[in-house]
Amino acid sequence: MKTTNLIILIALISFSTMLQAKESAVTQLQTLTLELQKTPTDNALREKIIKLVGKTKPDIPEDAQKHFVEGMTISQMAKTPEQQKMAAQSFTEALKFAPWWSDAYYNLGASQELSEQYDEAEKTFGLYLLFNISKKENRDVQNRIYALAAKKKMAKSAEPDFTGVW
Repeated sequence: MKTTNLIILIALISFSTMLQAKESAVTQLQTLTLELQKTPTDNALREKIIKLVGKTKPDIPEDAQKHFVEGMTISQMAKTPEQQKMAAQSFTEALKFAPWWSDAYYNLGASQELSEQYDEAEKTFGLYLLFNISKKENRDVQNRIYALAAKKKMAKSAEPDFTGVW
């Protein structure tokens, strides 16, 4: 009987400790998200949030969902780089509310690439690589980052060279 009570007590203590740790992580996530909303360009803070979330999948707030769907719709309808920039803005807004949402990072990177914002796309895909994605997807995204470097070279070579004109 004493052994059973001891086992139950240990289980209750372990469960209580796990609950406290989970509540602490949720509180920390909320605090970091609010902090990121004040400084949305802080990629170090984004990395911290992504690592904190790890394999868990927190719920996506409705505001994030709204901006994500808007970004997807604009991206699918876009015919120009300027319109893709509008989609990127929507994905950026979604990430203010859910900075742990891997799909939003991927689609933001794609819109940035299509709007010829190659440096930004490279950073965004770099953040996406921090997520627990498959080996194949990791390879595909890393190759996409390499392709962005080539696109930057091509864009730079297309710029007129006015040095020495005067």
